[in-house]
Amino acid sequence: MKWLTQLFGFLVLALVQTSAFAAATSTLPENRILLFDDYALTNAPNPVWRHVGPVPDGSASRKALLAGTNHYHRSGWTLLSCRTGTARGLGIVVPLSVSTNLAANMQNTLSAQIESPVFQEGVGTIYFEAINNVETNRVVVELATNMVSAVDPNEFFPMNPPSTNGLMYVWLTLDELVLRAASTNEFTRYTKLLNYRQPAKLRIRRTDVNTGSSLLDSSLVVIDNIRV
Repeated sequence: MKWLTQLFGFLVLALVQTSAFAAATSTLPENRILLFDDYALTNAPNPVWRHVGPVPDGSASRKALLAGTNHYHRSGWTLLSCRTGTARGLGIVVPLSVSTNLAANMQNTLSAQIESPVFQEGVGTIYFEAINNVETNRVVVELATNMVSAVDPNEFFPMNPPSTNGLMYVWLTLDELVLRAASTNEFTRYTKLLNYRQPAKLRIRRTDVNTGSSLLDSSLVVIDNIRV
């Protein structure tokens, strides 16, 4: 019976250690998770977001989109030509995960992109959820691990130079996603395992537009729940 008691003790200890490890690894630092549901913290003492750009037009279908087209997170994330808020009034969106269901809604322009800060420890797994709001759309997922001189592209620099003046990132395409969902439940869960252990930077970029509409706040691409 003594050996059974010892075995039980070892099993309990193993379970405790496993649970502690799972809890530690499931908690990501601020710069590695972007949920978009903290828009209200814009005016906090240490603002989480800074928003630049006009408000959406006054139509009822766009009333749930929030002000600003360029957004800067204090951790280094940048959203360009995107609306925060929700696009539920304009078409389909990523299924509700929290009460607000806010997301990054990429506008109907090739300028729309989401760019991460430089991850000094590298990138393990990339995860996010995406859906076309109205019609079929495409986005590419890109990774930068080097910089080059804007004057001489053959002159390479590390990802953390003292100054980025005159330098540009070298973007490598990881995947192109074709988003053609017909309902909310057909959203795309994108997962990419890299385990790259050097400084790197992520970008999600729109590569097509709806030429049948001149409105920027239409035919949106909805991106949510980014984890890196």
